[in-house]
Amino acid sequence: MLDKLLKQAEAIQKSAVAYVEKTQPIVEEYANFKSGFAKRAHEVVGALVERNIVSRDASSELIEKLASEPTYALDLALAVSRRIGVGADLGKSAGALPAAGNLDPFEKLVLFGDSRADVSNFDGGVAV
Repeated sequence: MLDKLLKQAEAIQKSAVAYVEKTQPIVEEYANFKSGFAKRAHEVVGALVERNIVSRDASSELIEKLASEPTYALDLALAVSRRIGVGADLGKSAGALPAAGNLDPFEKLVLFGDSRADVSNFDGGVAV
């Protein structure tokens, strides 16, 4: 009877060791992820405070939420994108430039770097 109990205990011990060997790297990897994520959360919230997207008073609470639940970052990204109001034209071509003769000096400055640029025969090439 005692021999049978010892064999059962040894089998349980071996399965426990095998379980720990499998799960320990996963636990350590997740701990490293959480630590790195918490550091990045501080940086991201700091940038949001600098841009006046998040108030300084709410920053500590936001950091805690991000550090405790990483999926909250997706909620934050969604909320910020809705506030920004990205237009439907994002990623589409801006269209053709206005005719060269119709440019005012400011447009010439922006497009060609010189408000006095003569663009009537500009071929699009830039000399270096």
